Amino acid sequence: MIGLKRGTVKLLNHEKEWELEAQRTIFRLHKILEAVARDIQHVGSTSILTIKAKPIIDIAVAVDDFKDVLALEAELNHDGFYYQPNANSEDQLLFASGSYYDGTGDLQTHFIHVVLADSMEWINYINFRNYLNKMPTVAKAYEDLKISLASEAPVDKGREQYLKGKNDFIVYTLRKALINYYLGKTVKVKIDRPIGSTHPNQADLIYPVNYGYIPDVLGGDGEELDVYLLGVDNPVKEYTARVIGIAHRHNDVEDKLVAAPEGIRFTQTEIVEAIHFQEQYYESEIETMPQLNFISKEPINKGWSCDKKYCVTADDGVKYLLRVTPEEKSANRADMFRMQQQVAALGVSMCKPVEFGKCDEGVYNVQTWVDGEDAEEIIPHLKNTEQYSYGLEAGRILKVIHSIPAPENQLDWEQRFNEKIDRKVKMYNESPIKFDGAEDIMGYIKSNRHLLANRPQSYQHGDYHIGNMMIEDNKIVIIDFDRYDFGDPWEEFNRIVWCAQVSPIFASGIIDGYFDNQVPLEFWKLLALYISSDMLSSIPWAIPFGESEVNTMLNQAKDVLSWYNNMQNPIPTWYTK
Repeated sequence: MIGLKRGTVKLLNHEKEWELEAQRTIFRLHKILEAVARDIQHVGSTSILTIKAKPIIDIAVAVDDFKDVLALEAELNHDGFYYQPNANSEDQLLFASGSYYDGTGDLQTHFIHVVLADSMEWINYINFRNYLNKMPTVAKAYEDLKISLASEAPVDKGREQYLKGKNDFIVYTLRKALINYYLGKTVKVKIDRPIGSTHPNQADLIYPVNYGYIPDVLGGDGEELDVYLLGVDNPVKEYTARVIGIAHRHNDVEDKLVAAPEGIRFTQTEIVEAIHFQEQYYESEIETMPQLNFISKEPINKGWSCDKKYCVTADDGVKYLLRVTPEEKSANRADMFRMQQQVAALGVSMCKPVEFGKCDEGVYNVQTWVDGEDAEEIIPHLKNTEQYSYGLEAGRILKVIHSIPAPENQLDWEQRFNEKIDRKVKMYNESPIKFDGAEDIMGYIKSNRHLLANRPQSYQHGDYHIGNMMIEDNKIVIIDFDRYDFGDPWEEFNRIVWCAQVSPIFASGIIDGYFDNQVPLEFWKLLALYISSDMLSSIPWAIPFGESEVNTMLNQAKDVLSWYNNMQNPIPTWYTK
């Protein structure tokens, strides 16, 4: 669901459709603004993955000059983005979308916040989103506050009470988030307690390091953000250094930065020892930015991910896969890394996680290098028995992956997927491109929704198909876990379409391997339901990517309808036992 009546406050469970709609909106804005927009990001509560939110999409646009945007007001208005001059400030322009603004109804669907690039407003939008996605406990506290405020004033003209009630939390959280922003950055530190000086309130505390702050940047206590400066052995008044760590204080309102001269490294243990003189009085946890030490780095120009990918070689000659995710797309990468560690611990043949951390470009993820070949290039040319054998192996691997349970607070699957189906049907109905047989697909969906009831949920790879598999030493190796999710394990088979188009025998083997050759009829019926819903959304999904992708999806829909005899037979014709 997208949109809310003006003056009402209603919170909904997080929906993936919000991110899809945000990306579609960003695409539209880029087409209008072109070079005027330095960056465009999905922000606000709908960009925070674990919490309820008002179904209104917030987008932040970074520009160099507001005049450049106002010069395009007519074009923005034509595409449904209406300028709101009364809501502006000297730091921000506001555009809004929805039937309330075009005069046909009372819905508000989008708010477009135009701010200056590199301004504190821009930094705050990005930091708040990233911090809450990184800190689920803080996100939950924010959700609880919003639920309480919404229940107190479900009807709130201009949502003034609701916004006022959130203000203190947001201000405090932004201060906490700001300290995370500085990790890896170069800052100018003003030293007010140089090395060898005495603490102003504790005569027995002599500073063993230079200690100061970043001028005009407030920390969690409302005072300027404090910094331990390591690696400078003489007293200084100010110093330009690189932030190499954060002392997270779990029992205090303020955290501390740790900085050092450019090029000087400290291990986590060394940092703990250096700042122990003061941090010993707090429950502190030290976060550091690991230093990569690779002697070569070759780019990999494959895949759909926003990540930059490299084959890197360490100084000991070992190769690794390095993935660098832009900061604005890094919200769930830490969780993804932890889940990969769980999967690897089960003995799954995969691209294994090695190291995760922050870097200048965002976050990085180092994984073991797979010295093999793409499965989709190799398998179709093998003997039928070999294709089937690899399929059995891939199916058994998937069974192990699904042994990781979903979180206990995971929302009911029937409700989640029914809402997803409704969105996909709506997307198809609103799409300018249709395909023959869609009515058969919709009929099948309508008749089989009941199958979603009481389905179990587990960890999902999220994109399990032959394109994300490699062959190394005659074994299947699974790669690309960046779309992981939690849901019905059988839904994971929706990508079997891609496998069947490359090798029906391999696809058959995956299913037989997963079910140990005892495939229940209920599975086939559910799989047809999951594939059907995907077909409806695949066409509108492909439109922004051009005619080639649209044709690919249209051909796939034609194949699916042929396999299922226009949805009359739940077992696809490509399956061979």
